[in-house]
Amino acid sequence: MNSIKHSLTATLSALSLLACGEDPYGSTPETAYRIEGTCTEEQPWCDDEFDECYASGAQACNTCYQIGGLGCASYCDYAETCRNRHCGANEGCLTWGFTATLGEQDPAIFETCQMASARAVACGEASYPAGTCELYAATERTEASGIYECVASTPCGEDRACDNSEPDNDLSHLVCDALATCGSTWESCDNGSLAAWLGWLRHDVKRGLRGCAELPECSARPTCVQTWIESLTTL
Repeated sequence: MNSIKHSLTATLSALSLLACGEDPYGSTPETAYRIEGTCTEEQPWCDDEFDECYASGAQACNTCYQIGGLGCASYCDYAETCRNRHCGANEGCLTWGFTATLGEQDPAIFETCQMASARAVACGEASYPAGTCELYAATERTEASGIYECVASTPCGEDRACDNSEPDNDLSHLVCDALATCGSTWESCDNGSLAAWLGWLRHDVKRGLRGCAELPECSARPTCVQTWIESLTTL
């Protein structure tokens, strides 16, 4: 499999130009969210006759020692012999490693996020942790700026419904099904919170997650998704 010789690009966002209705940020290969994987441990390939060769060699070796044990070295070197006869170059990947790179920041989201943080401080609450607004500006859809502006203008002690995001159930189902197929679970799939979270996110960031879910190797999907999660939750 030639793919293991190169880095795996798990997101399609870097290949897409701005589509109708999409956010203006993160819309080019240079500015989009990226998540890339590299095979860290390859998986050897052997044909169907390898197991039979190995079992036959083991039996011959044991028989040799049972009848005296002299000159058995040639009989007991079956593992290497079977590999040479029935195994070829590495094919497939056993273990993947992924890295994520955030895309460009939306200045409107950054500014209104800081306003919402300042409002929290003015109301006696804790400010947003350092790096929060930078992360949100690089990962959330443009409409999020209106949500933060709404939060910033809410008087202290009052509750206001500012979140108008629509959950992305389609992508949530795709990701959760892809993980389940590989025997992996995610709490956000079980409690339904993933769809709501995806409703906040920008097209290139969601496309990165879709790329993880569509990876053909089960050895890659959960690791890719975990890297995606960490890139959106680590300040």
